[in-house]
Amino acid sequence: MEGVGSARGASSFLDGLRVLDLTRLLPGGVASWLLTSMGADVVKVEEPTTGDYLRGMPPLGPRGNLYFEHLHRSQRSLAVDLKDPRGREVLMALAWRADVLLEGFRPGVMNRLGLGFDELAGANPGLIYCSLTAFGQGPGPRQTAAHDLNILGLSGLLAYLTDGAGRTLPPPIQLADVAGGGLLAVVAVLGALVARGRTGRGCHLDVAMLDGLRIIGVLQRAEGAGSGRYPGPDGLPLAGNLACYNVYSTADGGTMALGALEPKFWAAFCAGVERPAWVDRQFGPSAQQRAMTAEVAAVFAARTRTEWEGFAALHDCCLTPVVPLAEAVGGPMAAGRPPDDGFPVAVRGGSDPAGPVLGPRPAPALGRDTAAILQDLGISAANIRAWAQAGVIRT
Repeated sequence: MEGVGSARGASSFLDGLRVLDLTRLLPGGVASWLLTSMGADVVKVEEPTTGDYLRGMPPLGPRGNLYFEHLHRSQRSLAVDLKDPRGREVLMALAWRADVLLEGFRPGVMNRLGLGFDELAGANPGLIYCSLTAFGQGPGPRQTAAHDLNILGLSGLLAYLTDGAGRTLPPPIQLADVAGGGLLAVVAVLGALVARGRTGRGCHLDVAMLDGLRIIGVLQRAEGAGSGRYPGPDGLPLAGNLACYNVYSTADGGTMALGALEPKFWAAFCAGVERPAWVDRQFGPSAQQRAMTAEVAAVFAARTRTEWEGFAALHDCCLTPVVPLAEAVGGPMAAGRPPDDGFPVAVRGGSDPAGPVLGPRPAPALGRDTAAILQDLGISAANIRAWAQAGVIRT
């Protein structure tokens, strides 16, 4: 199928783009994974002793951390001590040739190392320098240590994630790291690349995950800005407070997701289950919604998941099963979709460069490419050996 595994598609979008990834853990890893998936040449810059913290964390597989192995496939690893003057010289030499630099240190660290935007852009005016942090480079709690859960808590979004007793629950998905961080960083980098195509100049991108979460909470923020009253957890219609937009248990222990928000879909569902009286009660008051949700739940409990899937095939009403991740990855919905190891957008049309489509290479061992990168910079084999013995690099 064109654009899904059989053609280069998105994997050639960024051919020739040179990226330095100085980040650690998940947010920057997501960003560099997406850039790699679009064809960028990403050099993962790590300190020589342990490298990215993610390498040594569970869950572990035969080659190391499973997350690291997924996020950093087809990248190169340069292990160098940036606190050493020789290490800084290496980074500066690479930055002068690079298109994009990603860094996730606390504000001020790169400046103290002499590797801030002003220093590097002075020699490479086209460099796009992306700083990815929890709270950004400006005023406020920018030096406060924080992870996904902390950023969610300060964003106002974690307060919406509660159980039936009103207790706040930590989410199983890293929303701040992925959506507020890695994804937003890639969007910003791509926009900066377009601008550089017009002006020839790069820029400093200050990506704060706290600000990026505004995208996730856009509906709640819009309601508050427009009405002067921000909704609480009980005031969100799409959080289980509408019978037409809810999840329901089946007779065999399965779960179905009903998303019949538009009146035509709700009417189709009501007709299919022979409940015409429900049609005009779709957006009734809260008490009515609670009563109708119980009625709908009783209807769902009378059939198995398979039976409801058959019902959904006959009635166009936004009804689908809730499946575990293993089924989502290996089940029928995965057929014909972009593979997990590539950019998750199918591309059709355009012109693909000639040559074979290469699958992803395993994530690099720490420092695997150090010697080759330094040799390409013109550093002698003798110096490479001496630097390795001194702990400045790892080969």
